[in-house]
Amino acid sequence: DQWNNIPWPNSLAVYVSSTLHGYDEVGRAMRRTIMRYVCLSLTMILRALSPRVVKRFPRMEDMIEAGLLHEDELAVLEDIDNKFPGYGKYWIPICWAATIATRAREDGRIKDDFALKTIMHELTAFQGRLQALTCFAIVCKCKFANFYLIFTHFH
Repeated sequence: DQWNNIPWPNSLAVYVSSTLHGYDEVGRAMRRTIMRYVCLSLTMILRALSPRVVKRFPRMEDMIEAGLLHEDELAVLEDIDNKFPGYGKYWIPICWAATIATRAREDGRIKDDFALKTIMHELTAFQGRLQALTCFAIVCKCKFANFYLIFTHFH
């Protein structure tokens, strides 16, 4: 069942690229940032579940070097972690992605409410699957939930 709960960003990437319009730098940056936040959230969860991902990203700073995270975003995550220690923060980049999508709709880059609703639905479904992965790890009461068996392509 762990395989079925892995959230794949593919369909979300298709929706974002097909509904968030603009060939200019702003439109491109919005699309890339939404997907970067999605990949960041997934990587944050996988760091808790897979020894291979921990090996690749032993510190949050390593995600900056990989281009998944910016220094100012790390500062926000650390500030929240200091205020609320012990709670997962993987959902925060999903909220950031939703904010960008909403701004894109307000700016007319997403043409209608249905397209925005579709992106929001995909973001919340993605976040729900991330949450299912964390629940899986909690139920197993283990630091690493044997994801190294199915995630051999993370090096």
